[in-house]
Amino acid sequence: MSVIAIFPIIFLTGLRYFYTISLEKKKSNKTRKRNLWGLFITGLIHGFGVSMFNIAYQPYMLGIAGSVFYVGFFITLSGVMQFAPMPIIGKIADRFGYRNTMLFAVPFYIIGIIFLIFAEMGGIGLLTIGIIFIFLGFTILNLNNQMLTAESKNGLTTETGDKPKSGLGLTYGLMFFSFFGGSICGFIFVWIVNYEPQFYFQSFIGVLLAEWIIQIFLMKDEKRVKKKTQVDRSELKEESIWRIIFNNPKIKIPIIFFTLDIFVWGISLGIYFSGLIDFYKISMEELGVLTMWFYISNMIFQIPAGHLADKIGRKKSLYISLTSGFVFFSLNLVAYFLWSSGIVATLFPLLIVGLILWGVSVSTFIPSEQMTLTNLNKTKKAESYGVVSFIRGIGMLPTGIIGGFLIDFVHYTAPFFVTMVGIIVEIWFLMKWGKEF
Repeated sequence: MSVIAIFPIIFLTGLRYFYTISLEKKKSNKTRKRNLWGLFITGLIHGFGVSMFNIAYQPYMLGIAGSVFYVGFFITLSGVMQFAPMPIIGKIADRFGYRNTMLFAVPFYIIGIIFLIFAEMGGIGLLTIGIIFIFLGFTILNLNNQMLTAESKNGLTTETGDKPKSGLGLTYGLMFFSFFGGSICGFIFVWIVNYEPQFYFQSFIGVLLAEWIIQIFLMKDEKRVKKKTQVDRSELKEESIWRIIFNNPKIKIPIIFFTLDIFVWGISLGIYFSGLIDFYKISMEELGVLTMWFYISNMIFQIPAGHLADKIGRKKSLYISLTSGFVFFSLNLVAYFLWSSGIVATLFPLLIVGLILWGVSVSTFIPSEQMTLTNLNKTKKAESYGVVSFIRGIGMLPTGIIGGFLIDFVHYTAPFFVTMVGIIVEIWFLMKWGKEF
């Protein structure tokens, strides 16, 4: 709780960093500054709303579905909705603008939550429709958030000949700092008020409406003005983005790496918290404390990690992320062996230290990932991002099944060993083909 007590100081420090970034060298025009501020503010309040929603969502869903099997189905459905529409959404965003496309996210979100609320009376059918709309809204918002962040920081190729500015890693760090800061506030709010799930769903609608107002009145798309001589040939012949991706090593190699990464980590992380509850019999309150440490770690390390990615480059930042993750899983193994030997008192301290390192791993991974994926193709940036997310989503689908199988039929620690071997493969992959990053 002492860390939570200094939360305001940490957040104000982050706000000061963001203010400095938004005024950097007076090169940003008004549209870019307003968009960055809009993204920062909406990230903060969206994190607050999402954390409330997530705490209430699964218990509420279990109460309606009445079966863990159905809950697993709905979790899979929500996962599919987070990657299947991505290529189409990216194509629309490239054509009509990131902010304009983003405006459709909140209506889908709200329609989905309304269906979710009435699912208590209407049953599984309304619950299914609600989940589809909610996660479609999430997907639209997420893709356009990342693309608009990159555009607002780097700018566009215009008639004035603006060049991309440095500091994109720090900017992404600050954006995710805002989101995790809001998430912590949401967790604290739930602990204080302790209301029924319906209250948090209704509150989330209010949060989403506040975001929508900011998006409408503060943010806007920047005009895409280019010299005729600067038009890329791929724009004229409308070459398939799939062909562009798989014919270009500088695009193909990062896609393979990030797809491998989500598969390797998903085997353990897809069932990590469920495993803690099932194996160690950890209560929901204790799980809440552990989760809070993960969020605090993410918030604290986002800004330094963004700085680091700008200073040392994406590849070295990914090495740090993978190493931190390897130590995180190692600590989970140590915690298990000590616990099984009767040294129970070490379980929570080791889990907490591990979750802090997991936060370090996530913080150093995010800026490098977003800097890479938002700039894979010059003329079809959002569609490229969407296609990559689609491919990665397919890679993530079987991970929960694999992780659950390993726990049930091999051992609780088996997913950790598999993931650690996978991390070693990832490091080897970076060493061999990292020049393409």
